[in-house]
Amino acid sequence: MVKPRYRVRRLDSEYWFENVPCQSACPVGTEAGKYVTAIARSDYDEAARIASEPNPLAAICGVVCAHPCEKSCRRGNIDEPVAIRALKRTALESGIQKALNRSSGKEGKRIAIIGAGPAGLAAASELAKIGHQPVIFESSDRVGGMTAFGIPRYRLPMNVISENGKLILDNLSIELRTDVVIGRDILVNDLLKREGFSAVIAAVGAKLPRKIPLSGIDLQGVFQGIDFLMGVASEKEYEIVGKKVVVIGGGNVAMDAARSAVRLGPAEVHLVCMESRAEMPADKLEIKEALEEGVIFHNSKGPREIMGLKDVSGLKCVAVKSVFDQEGKFNPSFIEDEQVVLPADIVIMTIGQMPDDSWAKGLDGITFTRFGTPVIDKETLSTEVDGIFAAGDLATGPGIAISAVESGIRAARSVDAWFRGEKAVLKRKFRQEVVDYATNPEIDSILRQEPAALLPEERRTNFNQVELAFDPDIAREQAKRCLNCSVSPVFNRETCLLCGGCVDVCPNSCLRLIRPEEAQIEEGTNTLPEAQSLEGKTLLIKDEEQCIRCGLCVSRCPVGAVSMAQFTFEKEWVYSAQDAGI
Repeated sequence: MVKPRYRVRRLDSEYWFENVPCQSACPVGTEAGKYVTAIARSDYDEAARIASEPNPLAAICGVVCAHPCEKSCRRGNIDEPVAIRALKRTALESGIQKALNRSSGKEGKRIAIIGAGPAGLAAASELAKIGHQPVIFESSDRVGGMTAFGIPRYRLPMNVISENGKLILDNLSIELRTDVVIGRDILVNDLLKREGFSAVIAAVGAKLPRKIPLSGIDLQGVFQGIDFLMGVASEKEYEIVGKKVVVIGGGNVAMDAARSAVRLGPAEVHLVCMESRAEMPADKLEIKEALEEGVIFHNSKGPREIMGLKDVSGLKCVAVKSVFDQEGKFNPSFIEDEQVVLPADIVIMTIGQMPDDSWAKGLDGITFTRFGTPVIDKETLSTEVDGIFAAGDLATGPGIAISAVESGIRAARSVDAWFRGEKAVLKRKFRQEVVDYATNPEIDSILRQEPAALLPEERRTNFNQVELAFDPDIAREQAKRCLNCSVSPVFNRETCLLCGGCVDVCPNSCLRLIRPEEAQIEEGTNTLPEAQSLEGKTLLIKDEEQCIRCGLCVSRCPVGAVSMAQFTFEKEWVYSAQDAGI
C-alpha cells in the first residue's frame, strides 16, 4: 500500500502569507479578502482604503485588472472564485480613496521618470511618499500610458484614468510634463547633467508592434494592432464602414482590436488564430463578449499570406494541426493541404508588442535584448548605466497593469537605496490576533454573480462602458462568499489532548491525526529545523485548500486548544547591506 505523502512546514510568515492566496497572488500584496469583507458589512470607506493603500492605481485596476487574486481564490476550489475585481470597483466607486501625504524629515532628491503609465505613476507615488521629488515626462497629452491608449474606452473609460492620475499627482504634489519625448526633445544625459536630476526611471511601456515575416504585410489596409488601438483611443478616423476586417491573433489585444473594429461599422469582423477555442490566451469573458458582438472566429487557422496587389483583398490561412509540442512549447504544425482564403479589405495584426529604445538615444553603456528591453539587474531593476533604472513593460516585456505597478514601486525603492549605496529588499512580518469568528452558515448557498452588462445590441455602435457596476445589495451578497482566508484555526500543541474531536467534527475532512511512519514526509524548503525530530510525535495534518473557516473545530475542542486567529502582514523595505544579503 502506498503511503500518503505530506509536506511538513514551519508555520512562519511565508506559510501564513501563502495561506491567503488572493493576497499572495497579488503582485503588490493587496489584502483583497479584507476589502471584500469590508464591503460585506457596507464599510466602503474602509474597503477603499484597504484596496488603495498598496496600489496607487486601484481605481483603474478595479475596472480592468487581470485579477491574479481571483484566479487564485480558494473559493474557486469549491465552486467559483469570489468576484474580487468587480468588488474592488465597487469599493473605489462607493468609498473615499485617499492618497498618503508626502512624508517629512528626509532630504528629497529630484528623480526623472519617463512615462506616465502604471509603472511611472506608481514609481512617482512611492518616491513622493518616501520624500523625494519625482518629475514625470510623458510623450502624450495625458496620463495612463497603455491603459489610456491600448485599452478601449468600452472597457476602461478615460475619466477613470484621469481621475486616478489626478489623485496621485495632486495629493502628492508630483510634477507632470506632457508632450515631451525623451530621446527627441531632450536626452537622458541632459536630464542628469543639465536639468539637475539625481536618477532616472524609464517606464516607457511596450508600444512598438512585434512583426512577423508575412507576405503582403506592407499592403494598403494592413494595420498593426497596437497602432490601430492607439489610433482609436486618439479618435483617429478609420475608413472601415462597410468593409470586411480580419484580425490576426488570439489574445486580449486581438479581442480589443476586433471589438473596437465592430464599433466602427464594418460589414464583418473576422478573427483568425492558431489556437483552438480552448487554447486561446484571451480572457474568457472577452471571448464571450466578442462573439456576442458578432465577431466571427476562425480557430486553428494560421496566416499564410496577405493577398492583394496594392490594397488588401484577402488573407490566406492554413489549418493548424497543433500549436504546442509534447513538451508544451509553442511549436505549431500545419496541415498544408487544408487552406482557405478569407476575403478582407483590412487586416489587423496583433502578434505582440515590444518597447521602443529611442528614449535611450545618446546614452552610452546601455545594451538591449532582442525583445527591446534593456539589460537590467532583475532584483533592483538597475541598468548597466549608473543611476538609470527601468520599470514596467520596459523592464519585463508586455505584462499586466498590476505587475507594472509593482515594478514601479520596486524601482522607486531601489533608487532610494541606491542613493546610499545599498540595496532594497521587501520583507514581510505577520502578527496574529485571536478573534471570535465563524463562517456564515449560508455561505455555500451564495452563488457567484457576474456584474450586469450592456446588451450586445446596445454596445455595437458606441464605446460606452460595457460592464456595469454591482448594485450595492448584490455587492454585499457577493462579498459574503469570501472564505476569509486571513482567518485560520491555530492549534496549541502544549494543551492539545490528541482526542480527535476536531477531526471528527470537520465538515470538509480537512484534518487528520497520523504518526510519521504512516506517511511519506517530504523534506525540503521551509521544513522543520534539523534539530527537531518527528520521531514519536503525532502529526496534525491540515488541508488548507478545503478549510472553510467554519470554526467547528474551535467549539468542539474540550480544552480550548484550538482558536481562530486573524493574520495581518506588514511590509518592510530593508535597506542595509547585511540584511539585504549583499
